[in-house]
Amino acid sequence: MSHSRPRRDWEEDHGGAGGEDRRGSPQAKRPRGCCSCSCCLEKKDFYESQNEILKKEMECMSKGFVEERKTLQKEMQQFYQSSQLQLHELITEQGRRMQECHKNFRLIWEQLNNQLLKIENSGDHVQQYSNPRTCSDEGEHRKYRMKFENKCCDTQYSRQDIMADDDHPLKVAIYDCDNRIITEGPLSSIQVKVVVLHGEFNNDHKEHWKREYFHEKMISSRPGKPPLLSEDLYPRLEGGMANIYGVKFQDNSSFVPSKRFRLGVMAADDSMSEKIQEGISESFAVRDRRGLCKFTQFYSSFDI
Repeated sequence: MSHSRPRRDWEEDHGGAGGEDRRGSPQAKRPRGCCSCSCCLEKKDFYESQNEILKKEMECMSKGFVEERKTLQKEMQQFYQSSQLQLHELITEQGRRMQECHKNFRLIWEQLNNQLLKIENSGDHVQQYSNPRTCSDEGEHRKYRMKFENKCCDTQYSRQDIMADDDHPLKVAIYDCDNRIITEGPLSSIQVKVVVLHGEFNNDHKEHWKREYFHEKMISSRPGKPPLLSEDLYPRLEGGMANIYGVKFQDNSSFVPSKRFRLGVMAADDSMSEKIQEGISESFAVRDRRGLCKFTQFYSSFDI
């Protein structure tokens, strides 16, 4: 009877595999780079030292930022305090100046009142005028003057010829200081200009007025409407007189405060108007031509 060899002896003869099973599983391999050799330890020490260095640098930077922030806050606080101080000084200086100005103003006001009182007490003999623009002082007396020879009708109509109350054309003439028509010389043949004035001009019937005041009262047209007169009129005097033809209004007088117009005549040459006073007509109302048509149709219905 044959006897088999013990398995232990067989395993020992074949490399001791059975011994490994008996002693347990083989040892796990060490991860790459994590061995305990001197090279890996040196790398680990190097990375750890680098991390420590970076941490220290970050701490220094954070500390530096904190210090810079504290320094900046301190500078801002100092700037704010200095600005407040400068503003307070500026307000104080302005208040002082305003007090000085107010004091000087009161002194000037008192002096002015004293002077006015002196003038009022010493000027009772001076004649007062309600309208200084039309006052008849010596400087406003011009040697020559224009004048309308006939009167306008009280009511006129647009697009119709303006006639005198005697159904004749309007006539103007130039007069000298002796109230005589100038029939000879250069002034007897000057060219004149016809203009439109506000109806309230010279309602107080002054004999003289300033040339500037006359120009202020001239009317051209209202916005969005054509010129008041259908054409510019520049008649020329003959023997010191001239008839005015073709005076037609293109708008009514309802837009002016007085609801009335006046015609004015003046020297066409500005250098001549300095010594020739303007002439003015009576005031009159200008109504729309459609009213004249309705008026005519109404009365024509009574004709037999």
